[in-house]
Amino acid sequence: KAINGKYIKAMTPEKFAEYAIPYIKQSVHREDVDLNEIAKLLQARTELFTEIPEMVDFIDALPEYDIALYTHKKMKTNPENSLESLKEVLPVLEGVEDWTEKNIHDALFDLIGKLGVKNGIVLWPLRVAVSGKAFTPGGGVEISYLIGDDVIREVLECYRAAGREFDTFCCIYPTAPFITPKKLSTAMELLKDAESVMPVTSRNG
Repeated sequence: KAINGKYIKAMTPEKFAEYAIPYIKQSVHREDVDLNEIAKLLQARTELFTEIPEMVDFIDALPEYDIALYTHKKMKTNPENSLESLKEVLPVLEGVEDWTEKNIHDALFDLIGKLGVKNGIVLWPLRVAVSGKAFTPGGGVEISYLIGDDVIREVLECYRAAGREFDTFCCIYPTAPFITPKKLSTAMELLKDAESVMPVTSRNG
């Protein structure tokens, strides 16, 4: 297995992707993710191609997982401080206008600096929240980029797993600059008699 892993790591990225993508497709059926980006993350962590489907099965749907995953001795995390970190992370990720790996990285590390904590206090809970796994082909930044802004759903699922559920939630896109507190209050009132509320506008001409 180890020898096979060395052989895989010695492949060119293009050759590895050629062999890996059929295995990735066994678990990943979404059309809005870049399979070559997934392959790029996998190469350094793959010893057998047959292990790939299980390594990436969280991309289509977050698996059920034990909140004990949030406990990491080296990262000094536990379910309680992980929940607090995720509360800080969620609005930061919502505020990333251009969803690129660099922008996600910069936003998260800016948060880490503001909180004055070690990287793992923020990045380990994020990794678990978006994958439901202790071992992944990338860290929280890379995985968040891969799965896109569906990370909001993943984090809400994480809250549920941690014992906190919400009757309502609001998703505000950075491309909606005209949202005001009054409009949000109106939407909350409408939600009393509806399952969801979505803004619409008219266009003349």
